[in-house]
Amino acid sequence: MTCGLRETSRYSRARGKMVPHRNYSFSQRLAILVIWSSVFITSVECFSPLWDSVKTQVFQEYEILESRGQISVVRVRLKNIKDHELIVGTNVKPNSRLILTCTAWYPSEWVYSGDADPTYSSNTTIENLALNGQVLPLDEMNGAKRYVATVVIGPRGVKQSDTGRYNCMTASPETGMKFKTLSAYFHLYVPGTIS
Repeated sequence: MTCGLRETSRYSRARGKMVPHRNYSFSQRLAILVIWSSVFITSVECFSPLWDSVKTQVFQEYEILESRGQISVVRVRLKNIKDHELIVGTNVKPNSRLILTCTAWYPSEWVYSGDADPTYSSNTTIENLALNGQVLPLDEMNGAKRYVATVVIGPRGVKQSDTGRYNCMTASPETGMKFKTLSAYFHLYVPGTIS
């Protein structure tokens, strides 16, 4: 959990009650029970690993033939994906690779579910962040760990066998860090013949 101080909340005179800053979601609030009757708290701001703190991105990569016969790789971020659907020929270019990322505050990974036999590779990297968002060296103790899970689907271009659901699973203290819960997903559909 990452915490920082901010002058937004004050301790109420009623014992054990904190009035949190209204612009933060429920998962970002920290409940505080104070037994003193006249203590002022400037505020505490924390981020917890619930749905609103998991961020995903989708990229497609494809090759183009340049005028001099050279091949260049183009990477495009896909935005405004409706209903988590990735459909080759509609919002995904045929013969492209798909790259999905899932960024969370706890260990995460991409897991395939479906009946096909997809070709993909996945890994998770760890970043160490300061409260201001700056990336710190991993061995520095002051930062908070952020996990970035990446899956590359169809390294030579997506095929019908890559059809299925790709799930970003994250561990959290609520599940004892042993079990992973679904945090994000995308359905990929690759039709049988695409021209």
